[in-house]
Amino acid sequence: MGTITMISSGHDGVGKSTTTVFLADALSADGEKVLILELDSGSRSQDILCGIGDLPYDLLDLLQGTCAINQSFAPSANRQDVYVMPGSNRQGMLPARSFARVCREFCKQFDHILIDTACATGITGAACSVSQNAVVVCTADPFSIRDSYNEVEQLRSLGMTDIRLVINRLVPARIEAGVIETLDDVIDGVGARLIGIIPESSEIAISAAHGIPLVANTSEYEIFRRIERRMHGEDVPLLIH
Repeated sequence: MGTITMISSGHDGVGKSTTTVFLADALSADGEKVLILELDSGSRSQDILCGIGDLPYDLLDLLQGTCAINQSFAPSANRQDVYVMPGSNRQGMLPARSFARVCREFCKQFDHILIDTACATGITGAACSVSQNAVVVCTADPFSIRDSYNEVEQLRSLGMTDIRLVINRLVPARIEAGVIETLDDVIDGVGARLIGIIPESSEIAISAAHGIPLVANTSEYEIFRRIERRMHGEDVPLLIH
């Protein structure tokens, strides 16, 4: 049975979706078949990031029985063993029981499911109910730290115990200049265990914009590989680029 990890954040715009897709690449490079399940319909992006175009069906169709489970997702155009169910543009309730049922079916087909969540209580609760662990993506500014702390507290109130922190878009020179918080301040402020640090990077931005994986053996590629290994419990050092 596959593992389900929810990728979360305190607010939009911190790079949660790009973190999700590059983690999917790292998991697939380790031999796993990965499904990205996008619940963030308001900021829908996984179809562009993975180059799949429009699909005739979405999660709401699946939950309502309009389509079969294998019609609800598609392979990424530029990624090996990465599949995507993009977010729905339609508004609708997310029935927790039906959602849990389809996630159990997905776990029979995929080694790892990454749920790209939205900043909404109902969606967070549904994702939390089926996930074994959570990754909270945060930037080093005070607003993101505060909102990420609130997200961590919400996840804990919903019963999530395995919560990791990824600090995204870090510019070390800004820490030295006192523009943003130190790493220790971010970790203490959010209240979750650090699993990775992703720098502000033109290579990451270009790969995301073109919907392609990072170039293998680059420092950016290695950062996500190490985050993935730490997700699996390996004791590998953080890489700060």
